[in-house]
Parts: sequence; C-alpha cells; structure tokens
Amino acid sequence: MNEQYISEAEHFGTPNLVTFAICGNGDYVCFDYRHNPITDNPKVVLVYHDDFVDYEDGSSHMVINHVADSFEEFMEMLHE
Repeated sequence: MNEQYISEAEHFGTPNLVTFAICGNGDYVCFDYRHNPITDNPKVVLVYHDDFVDYEDGSSHMVINHVADSFEEFMEMLHE
C-alpha cells in the first residue's frame, strides 16, 4: 500500500486522513480531518496497514485508532 492511497476509499483508505509518518512496520500516523475537514488542529490517529474492517455492503477500510487529540498532545507523548 502506498501512503498516497490512505484517503482513497477504492484502495481501502478513509477520506480526510493525511499521512505525516510511517512506522517501521508499515502503519501510518495521520492527521484526522474526518470530523472537521477545515480545522487547523486535527486529531492524530494510527492506521494499521494490514488490518481491515469489512462491512456487509462489501466495502472495507483499514483499522484506525485514536492516538492524540492534537499534534501538540502527540508530541508531548513522545517525550513522556
């Protein structure tokens, strides 16, 4: 999976996620604009590149886990 597809549903992505880092195992660290696409303070989420949620309609997307409520909070976590 190429990080350019993280927001494209046809590639199992989720719209309004912007990748800013990739973990050593291939997971993505993203800004989450899903609930507010115009915010200047998005949440930070971890997107598992190899774990998917499948829906009854046949669609699926990568599993998304909340990490921090802001980039500042995320950076503070790195120093704890």
